[in-house]
Amino acid sequence: KPNNTNSLFTALIESIIYQQLTAKAAETIYKRVLRLFSNSSQVLPLDVIRASEEELRAAGLSRNKAIAIKDLAEFALAQKLPDENQIKQMTNEEIIETLTQIKGIGRWTVEMILIFRLGRADVTSLKDYGLQKGLALLSGNYPTLPSISEFREQSEKWKPYRSIATWYLWRVADSYNATNKK
Repeated sequence: KPNNTNSLFTALIESIIYQQLTAKAAETIYKRVLRLFSNSSQVLPLDVIRASEEELRAAGLSRNKAIAIKDLAEFALAQKLPDENQIKQMTNEEIIETLTQIKGIGRWTVEMILIFRLGRADVTSLKDYGLQKGLALLSGNYPTLPSISEFREQSEKWKPYRSIATWYLWRVADSYNATNKK
């Protein structure tokens, strides 16, 4: 079930914060950022624009993440960020193309938004290590990971439910990791 309690803007802020951090560290920083904006669960673009980079950094954001969040706010204020109704009409690729224009938002981040925030059923992330590992384990090829083209070819068989296959591949990799402590 997708988590769509936050606005897309707030979900993207959360995604930027969580990049390359442990979940615990990211959660702490995210809560500090929310407190910076009156502890609201919804952050508004104008609030981000008004906040100084120093305030964002004091909440625990790196310089690059503070810049990315500011860029996201400018993108939203320029009315380039699709609203809920617009995004429902867009294809996955259109959403990826739109959101990757924002500094700090790459394809993988948007794919995660598509799966977990928007609940899109036909999404996979070809460059996700966990997914590559899960597929290699299922096919008996681990530790050799599939190439991007091999992964793409395999994922075509899962249409239109690639998000579900993606979830299972992560579970396979997680199960292996838990069993083998790697």
